[in-house]
Amino acid sequence: MHRRLIIRCLAWAVVSVPVAAIAQEESKEAKPPQYFQRLIEEGNAKFDFYARRPPRQRYPGQALFHLNCRDETAYRTTWKTKDGKKQVVVRVNLKKVTCELTHTLRLPRYLNNDRRWTNRLVKHEFDHVAISCDPRVTMLVEHLYGKVKRVRTTVDADVKVDDKLVRPLIDKQYGARANAVIALIKSNYVLLDKVSRHGNTPIENRKIFFESLYTKANLDAAGFPFTGDVLDLLKSKKYREAKLLYDFEK
Repeated sequence: MHRRLIIRCLAWAVVSVPVAAIAQEESKEAKPPQYFQRLIEEGNAKFDFYARRPPRQRYPGQALFHLNCRDETAYRTTWKTKDGKKQVVVRVNLKKVTCELTHTLRLPRYLNNDRRWTNRLVKHEFDHVAISCDPRVTMLVEHLYGKVKRVRTTVDADVKVDDKLVRPLIDKQYGARANAVIALIKSNYVLLDKVSRHGNTPIENRKIFFESLYTKANLDAAGFPFTGDVLDLLKSKKYREAKLLYDFEK
């Protein structure tokens, strides 16, 4: 039996922390230097300046991100009934996936001025933003979603095979892949903090370091669970030559 095509949206959001009550709104100021402005726009980044560091914030600066992934997916279902059970096969046809990032940069209130752009802490937090805004991130999500071609389940014979049953099965597959990419971003955040001592030590070769992120070696080191599904993407020209947003000269 063929199921009519159904298109619906799906979104995930992670790494979210409520804004501290003592935070100070960002002051009106001149337009940031081009590099920072681009990251602010690409990452939908906003500042949250505090007078006292929030209790759970270990270091003076903190970059928080949300990754929202929405899909348009059609599917077709078929099933066989045997021994009182339905063996359902869902053929998935991904039409489109859209990823959107937002960031909140938590910084001390003394940086709420036009001079912040030369500050080492601010530069470091924007390195975090550049890691999550790396175009290879969305390529990974899009590619992994596209790899979901078929989903199977077994239900009782009297269970209706409809969107209420099928869509969560697809969502679970997409969600596992989106969350794996999110975990990879977080792993690279930790790696940045390690090599830079949370922004206190210049990275010896910034270009080599940032280009090495989201490579097979980086995925393997992070324990990425879907490396086998993205090997063709990692070798592709568009992935290898993706235009990165990092400042290599800083």
